[in-house]
Amino acid sequence: MNLSLLVTIGLIHLVALASPGPDIALMLRFAAQRRVALGAAFGIAAGILVHSILSLTGIGLLIQGHPLLFTLVRLAGAVYLGWLGWGALQAALTPVAAPGIPAAAGGRPGNGFWSGFNTNLFGYV
Repeated sequence: MNLSLLVTIGLIHLVALASPGPDIALMLRFAAQRRVALGAAFGIAAGILVHSILSLTGIGLLIQGHPLLFTLVRLAGAVYLGWLGWGALQAALTPVAAPGIPAAAGGRPGNGFWSGFNTNLFGYV
């Protein structure tokens, strides 16, 4: 592979990652919980790896070439993002126990990993 092509793809990927999206929203959600946020970051990276492997092997073209399969993948992504949005709305409408007191930093890094992985995998469909 040509080095200039690889650098160009890397720069385009860097710009795409820097733009705000579902991954940024997820990281902001877990920002106060360091271990969970690290798990989410690794999950996002694993989702990017899956996208890269699918692109490099041509699976993306195969999915795009079959309208039913493409629609199923898009619907799965839409359902997942809807579920995340519903959870965000529920959390926003839940009253806070005491103003100014931060929530207890709990949670497991594994939960953050799977949240990051699923958000990245289904967030760009």
